[in-house]
Amino acid sequence: MPNLPVGGTSGSVGSVLAGKLDVGLDVTHGRRSIMLKGSNEVANEDGERTSAQVWSLSAGLGLWRGLSVRLALPLLDLSATTDSGTTDAVALGDLSAQLGYRFTLGGDGRMFAFSLTSGAYLPTGGAGADAALPSNPNFASGTVNPMVGGHIGMQLAGGLGGQILALARIVPQASDEGYRAGNSVVFGGGAHYVISENVVPSLDLIGLLRGADSTNDDDPHAGHSGAMTGAMDSNPEGSGGRWLFVVPGLSYRFTAGSIDGMTIGLRVQVPVYQDLNGTQLAEGISAGVSLRHAFSVF
Repeated sequence: MPNLPVGGTSGSVGSVLAGKLDVGLDVTHGRRSIMLKGSNEVANEDGERTSAQVWSLSAGLGLWRGLSVRLALPLLDLSATTDSGTTDAVALGDLSAQLGYRFTLGGDGRMFAFSLTSGAYLPTGGAGADAALPSNPNFASGTVNPMVGGHIGMQLAGGLGGQILALARIVPQASDEGYRAGNSVVFGGGAHYVISENVVPSLDLIGLLRGADSTNDDDPHAGHSGAMTGAMDSNPEGSGGRWLFVVPGLSYRFTAGSIDGMTIGLRVQVPVYQDLNGTQLAEGISAGVSLRHAFSVF
């Protein structure tokens, strides 16, 4: 499945303004068909390829003096193909629960916002020996995974702005099936330009570092087949790596009528560097669309 370092399965590192309820739907589609060993293309001898859609529902509530809470739940619709045939599966991913704090300062058309977040990814049963999908470190590890992140956003005079972000996910133990997903860190930054109060194009550079998975050889369920996800292998050495993505995007905010406060966003995620552990399917270009609506509740 797509690694989705922004949005979707990795959660948000921003916060919600006090008294606001922010709800959203994010849909991403990605395909994989090229096999890499390290950073070099090799023959895809088994004809492996995947097509995946990730639907992520999120809700954030601004509490008091910069504090906010956010929940996000992804749903994966996956089709994985080899020379032996095609397998389709649909399953829930880990529930992301976060507590964030936002500090803002500025004036005269300039604004700086600093956000910190912490929380955990909570298993929903979407991974495991009896589930539709095996454990997947980018989607459902089968265990409670602590997270911590930070975000710095700025808006300068003249419409130019930018951001820097980082989010770490720690997998402290193996799942009941004996598979321990690798830890991961998402980081990056980018710029945007406010053309009007409605239209904002953006360009981000996002990196992803993920450690190799490991198995408990004493567990009979350890070492799920990689054919289901295109992201894992029965040999855990064929997992993890280093990725760099360029992500152009465009958002439009509605400011009239019953949909005042709703924002639609479009983005394309283009891998520009991949150095994978072992032999794996490489990331392809993915595309996403998001809908968000924020309104006052108190």
